[in-house]
Amino acid sequence: MPTGNLMAPVWEFKQRGQSGLWISELFPQSAAHADKRCLIRSMKTDVPNHPPAFLQMHCGIPTAPRPSMGAWITYGLGSMNENLPGFVTLSPNPGNGGSANYGSSFCPPFIKARASATDASPSPRPRSAICMIWRPGCRKV
Repeated sequence: MPTGNLMAPVWEFKQRGQSGLWISELFPQSAAHADKRCLIRSMKTDVPNHPPAFLQMHCGIPTAPRPSMGAWITYGLGSMNENLPGFVTLSPNPGNGGSANYGSSFCPPFIKARASATDASPSPRPRSAICMIWRPGCRKV
């Protein structure tokens, strides 16, 4: 069956594990752990442009910034180490919504992500009276 202008895959894909996850022969180690992987096949956005679609994927809404999913999780569960950020973003793209994709918006600023590749300075983890208001278990250092 012709594929039009599309090129067929150069490497073979096979269904792996009990889940039947399609994995290329290029990744034999990943294929061995196919049933341990989480694959989201239901991503959808209401807007066709990348910047608002990125915001909707990370924050749940394509327009006004809201706290990112990582910020909400850090706010709800806290961090296991007070000296490290709650979550890290790897090489964040300044386009496509920029820092709003991993920011804290109206939540306390100490729950936002730390950009790994763009900022090498140590993470400021404020521990003050305002911190104690937002997180009752927070200790003032």
